[in-house]
Amino acid sequence: MSHGERLEERNHMKNFEEEIQEMRAMSEEELIEFTNANRENIWSFPNMSPPGDARSIGHVMKGDLLYFYYMDSEGKLYYETDSGFRWKKHMEELRLKHRQKERASRG
Repeated sequence: MSHGERLEERNHMKNFEEEIQEMRAMSEEELIEFTNANRENIWSFPNMSPPGDARSIGHVMKGDLLYFYYMDSEGKLYYETDSGFRWKKHMEELRLKHRQKERASRG
């Protein structure tokens, strides 16, 4: 990577950090308005944590669900709900128990 490319990457990450801080400074109402306006471009994710370098930008209650919102350095938006997170955690625990049983039976 050339010096110019490293400088460009550093500036990109600095801008990303500034954008994250701006998003975190939004009120709950502003975050709801922002996420509602961008709902077609906000994606859930299959793992326990959001993809890549996505960082938390806030959370809001919508009905009975708590939504957690994330944004990556490319501006892509992601979300997870508290119930979705609990389900993923439960499934991960079941997978671990299954692996432990398999290892014990081989042992």
